[in-house]
Amino acid sequence: MEGIRKLACFNQIHSGFTSFYDKIKKNIQEDQNMAVSRHELREKAMTCLYQHFLLNKDIKETVFENNDSNEIDPFLYTVTIDAIKYEEDYIQMINEALREDWTFERLGYVEKAILIMAACELDMEIAPKPIVINEAVTLAKKYCDEETYKLINGVLDRL
Repeated sequence: MEGIRKLACFNQIHSGFTSFYDKIKKNIQEDQNMAVSRHELREKAMTCLYQHFLLNKDIKETVFENNDSNEIDPFLYTVTIDAIKYEEDYIQMINEALREDWTFERLGYVEKAILIMAACELDMEIAPKPIVINEAVTLAKKYCDEETYKLINGVLDRL
């Protein structure tokens, strides 16, 4: 009888541990998916902001057109629609971080999109500064001229 109770107790503990382990594993997997997802959302946000600047198109319309569903991820909403809501403040911050002979208006549309999005992320404290800068530099290396990532890095580091 005692052996059966020990076995039942062991099974209960093992079951609880397995359940706990599965939850941890699931959370780690969700975190990894979120990291990938955040990068993809930043890329989508950059595209939306680029279209907004280039075509002078309403940002909400642009976000909905570039979104796969009618539901907008809160992160995507913040780094696009909220970024444009506070655009003038972010432009002023960026202009102060640029060299004296440069202004935000002189930058290309992709550079503007990356800087506005990153300035918004930094201002709203969505992610730690090194992550925001790294993501912005990664986008600049992929979509901008060869040396532009240095400009993006320098400006964001001063914000």
